Parts: sequence; C-alpha cells; structure tokens
Amino acid sequence: MHTSATFNRLLAAHANGVGTIAQTSLASFPHVVRKYFAVPEEFALLCGISFGYPDEADAVNRFRPGRADIAEFMVPPKSAELPEEEPLVEATAR
Repeated sequence: MHTSATFNRLLAAHANGVGTIAQTSLASFPHVVRKYFAVPEEFALLCGISFGYPDEADAVNRFRPGRADIAEFMVPPKSAELPEEEPLVEATAR
C-alpha cells in the first residue's frame, strides 16, 4: 500500500472516531502475518494498521508529550551562504 494511501486511511478512521496505529514492525515479520492471512509471497508487507475505539478516560490516551526545540534536532548548514544556483538553460541573445 502506498504511503499516502495508508495515511489517508488513518485520517479517515480518525475523522470517524476510530483510533488507529500504523505498525511498521510487521514488515520485519512477514512470516507471522502469512501464518494467519493469505498474503501472497510476491507481496511485500510494509505495515499493518490496528483499528479500535480509544478509551479517552485511560491515562495513556491523555498523555501529551512536550515538543523538542528545533535546534535540538536540526543540523545547521556548513555555510551560512548557499551556493548560487546555475541556470538550467543558458540565456542567449536574440
């Protein structure tokens, strides 16, 4: 399944009150999935999606982690000046 198609399914479910979680770990264990589902060998498993109704009263569903400052994970460029881009086509006088 294409990544945007997967994300659209997650969003559509959320819009309808259904909780989801993409489980990319399934890609590492295709033999387990094929044991229970008829997935042809020529199909690569990228992820699975779990669906359910979230229990909003449960503490785990109320947890909101803080956000890291962008400086903590962004790598600054080597130079403050970016190189000037070369034109794709040379301009010619007519």
